Amino acid sequence: MTNGQTLLHPRASRLVRRGVALCALAAIALGGGCATMPAGHSVVDSVDVRGAEEEDASEVEERLATAPSPKFLGLFRGVVYDYAVFNRRTLDIDLARVERYYRARGYYDARVRAGRVVTTAEGHVAVTIEVEEGLPVRVRKVKVEGVADLPEAVRARTVDKITSTLPSGALFDEEVYQAAEQGAARTLTNAAYAFAKVTRAATVDVAARAADITYVVDAGPAAVFGEITFEGLDRIPEAPVRRAFDTEPGSPYSTSELDSARVSVLDLGVFANVEVRPDLTPTNKQRATVPIVVRVEPTKLHSIRLGGGVEADLIRTDVHASIGWEHKNFLGGLRKLSIEFRPGLVFFPTRLPSLQSP
Repeated sequence: MTNGQTLLHPRASRLVRRGVALCALAAIALGGGCATMPAGHSVVDSVDVRGAEEEDASEVEERLATAPSPKFLGLFRGVVYDYAVFNRRTLDIDLARVERYYRARGYYDARVRAGRVVTTAEGHVAVTIEVEEGLPVRVRKVKVEGVADLPEAVRARTVDKITSTLPSGALFDEEVYQAAEQGAARTLTNAAYAFAKVTRAATVDVAARAADITYVVDAGPAAVFGEITFEGLDRIPEAPVRRAFDTEPGSPYSTSELDSARVSVLDLGVFANVEVRPDLTPTNKQRATVPIVVRVEPTKLHSIRLGGGVEADLIRTDVHASIGWEHKNFLGGLRKLSIEFRPGLVFFPTRLPSLQSP
């Protein structure tokens, strides 16, 4: 205490200010951001999925259109956010959606036994969805065709990608089923087979709860990169961009290499967007050559930055401005020039106003 005044610790002072700001925000929301209860309708207070033992109930709830009214700050419904209005037709669609969700994950016998709506208060309802999961369909056999003529290393990686993604005994999950196809295709395009196609088929024995999976590979020819063309450079010189892309015509085709090259060009900091387009036409397939078109969208090459700030503690106050100018292609060649001024004043010694003790 000094001259009848109490100095708070800086951390305590910050907590007080944050508490005051939070209270003010809540007061504003309560005073002017309140939603009106819809006349003649009920609002949803809660949605609960019961019977979900193998699947996470929260994952199911996230996919429902019927959802509880959101709470502002986790406490107040109808404040800032609108109420969620209950709709019977939407709930019926959600019940079908839950069954479809389970079947997509291998639970072909899953059934929604009930969609119960209970009035908890006037104009408020709680929704309960009861699920009977049943037993899942599992992968019985996985067969990969069309890989016999591939080099041994490529064949092994392709088959391993499929069987490790969707092994025998796993749940017949549609997303994983598709991911195995995409992973195999990616494995092939990384190994020079730019025109590779992978298709999939499944035979499901519902009675036996078993699925037999077949993937068919059409690898096509091993290809090399063709001519690499850059479009949209405008005033940006091509040479440093080509060096950053770092892919040579005649080298084996690789999707991963194209992805890395795209990131390297973006890292130059002068493009807002970079699009890499391999030309996979039938003619190029016959030639086993893939020309590449790199389409770029330059960003602004020069910019001005303005700012300022205040730094204060119990004994010193620093007031400063920040003025900067940057050019990302100064005199060509993607040379960068950055100039920054930071004028300021420091008041020392000084002291922040203290709080009056109650």
